[in-house]
Amino acid sequence: MTIDSSNFEATAKNGMVTASHPLAAQAGLEIMKRGGNAIDAAIATAFVLTVVDPCMCSIAGRGEMNIYTAGDCKVRNLEFVAECGGKARPNMFEVLPREPGSWWKVKEDANDVGYQSICVPTALSGLCIALDTFGTLELGDVMQPAIMIADNGFEVDARLEDTIDSNFEKLMRFPATARIFCPQGRPLMRGETLYMKDYATTLNKIATEGPDVFYKGELAEAIVKDMDAHGGLVTEEDLANYATNITEPKKIPYREYEVVSGSPYCSGGRLVLQSLNILEHFDLVGLGETSPQYVHLLAEAFKRAFADRLEYEADPNFTRIPADGMLSKEYAAELKDQISLDKATQKVAPGNPWRYQDGGRSVQRSSRPPRGGSNTTHLCTADKEGNMVALTETLCGGYGSGVTIPGTGIIMNNGMYWFNPVPGSSNSIQPGKRHVANMAATLVLKDGEAMLATGSAGGRRILTTVTEMLIRALDFKQGVQAVASPRFHIEDEEPIQIEQSFYEKIPLAHSLVRALGAMGHRIDVLQSICIGCMITRDLETGMLQGAAEPRQHRLGLIRTY
Repeated sequence: MTIDSSNFEATAKNGMVTASHPLAAQAGLEIMKRGGNAIDAAIATAFVLTVVDPCMCSIAGRGEMNIYTAGDCKVRNLEFVAECGGKARPNMFEVLPREPGSWWKVKEDANDVGYQSICVPTALSGLCIALDTFGTLELGDVMQPAIMIADNGFEVDARLEDTIDSNFEKLMRFPATARIFCPQGRPLMRGETLYMKDYATTLNKIATEGPDVFYKGELAEAIVKDMDAHGGLVTEEDLANYATNITEPKKIPYREYEVVSGSPYCSGGRLVLQSLNILEHFDLVGLGETSPQYVHLLAEAFKRAFADRLEYEADPNFTRIPADGMLSKEYAAELKDQISLDKATQKVAPGNPWRYQDGGRSVQRSSRPPRGGSNTTHLCTADKEGNMVALTETLCGGYGSGVTIPGTGIIMNNGMYWFNPVPGSSNSIQPGKRHVANMAATLVLKDGEAMLATGSAGGRRILTTVTEMLIRALDFKQGVQAVASPRFHIEDEEPIQIEQSFYEKIPLAHSLVRALGAMGHRIDVLQSICIGCMITRDLETGMLQGAAEPRQHRLGLIRTY
């Protein structure tokens, strides 16, 4: 198999789907060919991903999506971040000593693995609400590909083998999970067939009876029974009362575009938008994307946006946050003025967005959510009518909690890890609270029409990755080729993490790194950063261009007609 960018780019007239697995992308395309719109295709793709990428997502996971409907030229956000279960308590975990700068660790990893790590499952609600509100096909139609693949089995590839093998000890702790992924007492290997027959039965129940069977019916009973038997935190009331939020998303003008990223709250999108607000003050194209000044300015903007995110982001139903102040253009200008053009700031303290927020300052304690990993997946769809979808879904950690509800094939999330186990912070444990998430499903509009959909997987690095892809696509006019460009990441303090591909693709990369060092930056090198994708639409011709992620090393991730 040859891996180069040409394997991951495509052009189409009628429709396009890009996802993290070829079977999922193909399923979405087939739904579109049968008359479905971009929303139908996205939901079909998402359901298949819960089968073929079970490390990354599940109907018992969480997610967000931004949907542009061409009929009324509007964007809606669906936010389905996991909620803390009704039996949770702020001091329920025994917190252990930790290394400086690392996330909190608790006794026996109880907030990360097993039943006490499980939050209220929300992904199924989000997918079904999106389809019911904006789709054109029936739930059974869009779920059929996932049901068939789960029942008939599919071939394990090298990437899936790696996720099973690396999570082997977790998977073997739970018999219902081990039977699926380690049926012979060892991880399934590439070339072997993975069957998910219990999950196929579960999906068929949902397709026939609707999501209420999961939240209020037979499946809800199975989930609560297993939770109660093992000290889980999710109750019957938690499931029955859960509802996906449909809202108008936050958006900002950026040069001649409008950018929508993430959900209004509990999402990473605000960091993307705040970073763009700061960077809009600079002539990035004039600097050139391979110059040390370009990398320096992005790094300094990211530091300031991350300092605010780590200090202020929280569930606004429980903590007042300066949501509008952080996106104020005046506040961005203030932060811009703090940036030296030739000297790195080693660590940035949070700013004061409360001065730009109606109602003044509120007392706030740092939330500092964990970095997260790469156990997330993102997809984009677009159709000939102009509808576009950016959808991110995740299990929170690799194979989530490791728990599979016996007899159902449902893999449960480990969302409790994303709460601070120490009481007293805005992101501490409390029943009904949403944790701060790292997703940034993104749409770009021009003159009121959607012309770009993008997003990424990869923990907090999603936020810098999405911002960098947008800048390359919009400022540097690279279009979907922005997906393949080398990436870097930094939060509120040094070092800058760069991809190994910098040394392979950037002219005079060693000179660039030396120049950054002279400014005071420190550099770490990572093999790769994040998994992204993108679709663009030419507003004059309607032609679609798309790119899947070459770092995936899977072919067939983009499908067109």
